[in-house]
Amino acid sequence: MGYVVQVERLRASGKENNGCQTWNQWRKRHPRIVVDLSRADFWDAPLGGADLTRADLTGADLRRADLTGVDFTGANLVGADLGGADLHGVDLADGDLRGVNLSEALLEGTNMQACQLHGVRFTAPVQGEPLWPELAASEWDALQEEARSPTTPAARLAKLAMSWPGYQVLQLLVGNPNLPQEQVIAFAPRFPAAFLANPVLPWWFMEDPNWLLPWQAREVLERARQELEWPALAQQYVALVALLERRAGQNKRG
Repeated sequence: MGYVVQVERLRASGKENNGCQTWNQWRKRHPRIVVDLSRADFWDAPLGGADLTRADLTGADLRRADLTGVDFTGANLVGADLGGADLHGVDLADGDLRGVNLSEALLEGTNMQACQLHGVRFTAPVQGEPLWPELAASEWDALQEEARSPTTPAARLAKLAMSWPGYQVLQLLVGNPNLPQEQVIAFAPRFPAAFLANPVLPWWFMEDPNWLLPWQAREVLERARQELEWPALAQQYVALVALLERRAGQNKRG
């Protein structure tokens, strides 16, 4: 792990609930000190406002940490776990996020333009809409075609759903009948219309009426009913909605 003294200093400063002022003042007094927080455990830590410029955070556990207002300029986050972390409005532009886990992270307004995102993982949907890096038009068109094509192998679709840049075409993936059931279930609440349009759903209900857990069916229906086009969706997929409603009403252990 990184320098233990530095790790403990940052943790203690975060608990002061003042934007990590003690940590930031220490860094101003010692601008040449190398900050090594690699593989440190900051799970659920309040680190909002911390100066983490040029810090080594490789492999750090930042799951569910409050990182709002953190300055990551020049920081190395390769392999860090940011699952469920609050990165609302954080500027990560030009950052190196290779191999980072961003599952369930709050990324509303997060600037990720020009980031290195190779190997970034999304085992569950992120929250909010960040500023993603731009893709070339030809790359974007090819990605969309691959995501919607029923001939794309299931393994390739699963990889796209859980990594960059496939995450940007997740809505198309959810509607692809070749996407593995596990991924369809995981991302259905975010894209309920695409879920309902997936032609494989009736077959899954025929093979196993209980393939979807009751709480999962309730979550999908709840999100679907919030869609502006819900009346049209309910009419277009009336039989499928009835199956979901029946499943949703069953005992949670069903």
